[in-house]
Amino acid sequence: MLRNGLILFSILVLGVMSFSTSNFVSNSIDDSTQTILMFIPAFAQVDDDVDDEKEDEIDNEDIELRGTILVVHDDDSFDLEIIDGIKTIHTDENTIIDDGFELQDIVGFVVDVDVVDVNGSLFATDIEFDDKIKVEIENKIDDDKNEEIEEENELDALKEINKANREIKKADEKISNATDNGKDTGLAELKLYDARELLEQAKISFDDGNFEDAEDLAEEAKDLASESRMKFLGKSLEEFDDEDFEEESEDKSEIEIEVEIEDGIAKIEAEFGDEKLEFEIEWIDEQITIEEIMLRTGLSPIQIESSISFEFEDLEEFDEENDKKSKQEKLADKQAKKESKLLEKQARFTEKLAEKEAKLSEKSKLSEERAYKLIQKLEEKIQKMEERLQKLLDKYESGEYFGNLKNKDSVTHSFTLSFDGTALEINDSSNVSTVNGKLFLENQVTGKHIKKFRVTGGEIFVGDSDVYDIIFGKARLTSGSGGDKNSMIVIGQVSNGVDVRTLKLNINLSESFDNDIESVNIEILSPRSKIASEWFLSGTGNLGLTESMESTESVETITSENFTSETVNSDAQIPDVDIPIITEISISTVESSYLTGDTIIISGMVHEIFENTPVIMQLISPVDLIEIAQIDVESDGVFTHTIVAQGTQWAFDGTYIIKVFYGANNVAETSFAFISKN
Repeated sequence: MLRNGLILFSILVLGVMSFSTSNFVSNSIDDSTQTILMFIPAFAQVDDDVDDEKEDEIDNEDIELRGTILVVHDDDSFDLEIIDGIKTIHTDENTIIDDGFELQDIVGFVVDVDVVDVNGSLFATDIEFDDKIKVEIENKIDDDKNEEIEEENELDALKEINKANREIKKADEKISNATDNGKDTGLAELKLYDARELLEQAKISFDDGNFEDAEDLAEEAKDLASESRMKFLGKSLEEFDDEDFEEESEDKSEIEIEVEIEDGIAKIEAEFGDEKLEFEIEWIDEQITIEEIMLRTGLSPIQIESSISFEFEDLEEFDEENDKKSKQEKLADKQAKKESKLLEKQARFTEKLAEKEAKLSEKSKLSEERAYKLIQKLEEKIQKMEERLQKLLDKYESGEYFGNLKNKDSVTHSFTLSFDGTALEINDSSNVSTVNGKLFLENQVTGKHIKKFRVTGGEIFVGDSDVYDIIFGKARLTSGSGGDKNSMIVIGQVSNGVDVRTLKLNINLSESFDNDIESVNIEILSPRSKIASEWFLSGTGNLGLTESMESTESVETITSENFTSETVNSDAQIPDVDIPIITEISISTVESSYLTGDTIIISGMVHEIFENTPVIMQLISPVDLIEIAQIDVESDGVFTHTIVAQGTQWAFDGTYIIKVFYGANNVAETSFAFISKN
């Protein structure tokens, strides 16, 4: 273009110079020169525009990038990790994502991005991925949706369980008041019992993770409890089964109405049910009297007409036969009527008493049947729990409980997980308490993205009075990648001195917990964190390194040699099911203090023996859980266990605690002082 401009410029110059008019040569040259000078900047401007167009064409050329999307920002830009580093790429309404996915859907996946450079910023025009990646993305979306649905189902089930609890409480109060007032509550109590059974089934389904079943069962329990206090209260089994209940109740109703008319005044005496009413009105006729009785008693015309009797005492209204009666005869008749009515009342009372005795007998029979069913169900539940307990103990002994522990860490680190926050009662969402706790952990396997821990002890305090001892458990920490959060799951067994419950903590970490980081902040997530059947937990805290020590073969040798055949793997735990065994257990040692190398004899007794149920013993040093044993109970209820106080576990002076558990609900403990010679 510049060359063409120069040629045109030369032609113009030559043309001007060849102009040969003599009188105007000088002036023409001056004018031509000015014209040429005007053209020069125009040619230069044209050339500059062409260069800019070429530069724009170069800038707007598509650049193909391949990498992993790390994070999506609020302004719909995203960070793409490529070989050369991390690029921030913007999107707009012209950006096309393959298969119509959203940016959030493809975080963490490898994608191909076509971008253009606009004023130094990269804008995505197309985002594509392989078919294999598409399948992974779709699976991830489905998993996220399923998780959201599961959480919604869990909350819906919890709400329905709380509603059923409240409805059962209302029904219980109303039935209790009706019983105090002498009403028949047999059928209502039976229905309320069924409602409680359904609610228990709903809670079991909830704990097992079957939230839809739990919601359905809880809703059914709520409806049944509502009917027990509104539909069935005051009705017996016979009355409810009879389709003509209302008509029969009218026929059987005890209604007596007497009307005596004397001197233009009607004296009315009405007995119906447990009520008696006496009043006087001006006598007009029978229909007016019946209407007045309807207003005062609420009885129907049919009930009144079938029960009313009129007696006229005015001589003018007596018939001929009554006119002939003397006063004595009238008094005798009246007395006879009273006696007859008295006999009728006594007969009705006797009949009522017989009916009540029959109902009580029937109610007693139903109570016996319910008690038998409850005992049967309890025995079945105990048997199932004992079977599950034995299976869990087998897993503890084989080490299967902790899964595959290949490449165990050679260095053992101790960690402390502490937190505080709030606890929400599962069965009563209005009951909110404070909670704080401390758990002690040891590493087992440390991988690139996954770390496994053993929970060795600790305590959780709920409110001012509830204390849960951490018996043991396990934990798994997952390091986030591709924008995912760092998370941790803790599952363990806790005891409040009465029951043993399963503890589950779902935790988010503030950052990756690597070897060079000694502590991180944590968040306890609710409702996924809970003490089974009792509390939902939430809060914040810290996970930090406590200490570390080398793991040696000698420690393993001492452990295996010193433990008896009754000793289970130190990673064993109290079963994660509640065993409803209730008895008494005691524990003691021969001496109150021991030295290194001493033999410690532990003995105790259980008052009631349950077949195939061992005593679980824990020995806890001032810093850690150092031994767990499974001890068989003799036929007389006595159990014993011997420990030699030597090895690396016995390196600390102080108080050592022995805890024993029999079943899920029976706990005892003792302690002794220990002095190390090392």
